[in-house]
Amino acid sequence: MGIESASFHTLRHTFATRAIEVGMDIKSVSEILGHADVSITLKKYVHSLTEHKRSQMQKIDTLWSNNRQIFSQN
Repeated sequence: MGIESASFHTLRHTFATRAIEVGMDIKSVSEILGHADVSITLKKYVHSLTEHKRSQMQKIDTLWSNNRQIFSQN
């Protein structure tokens, strides 16, 4: 499937999802898409990928590990 067979909606959806994945803030993406409210962007276009979810959870794991080290030193 090449870009020629992709619909405008598919390109728009892909843009929104990838922009969020690389760190573009939701408000900016929402404004670029012309949405009146960021909740529209979040509900309709942005789907977090499994790997992104894992990396976000890793941040919590790192935080907990660091806290355990601090408390075990006391």
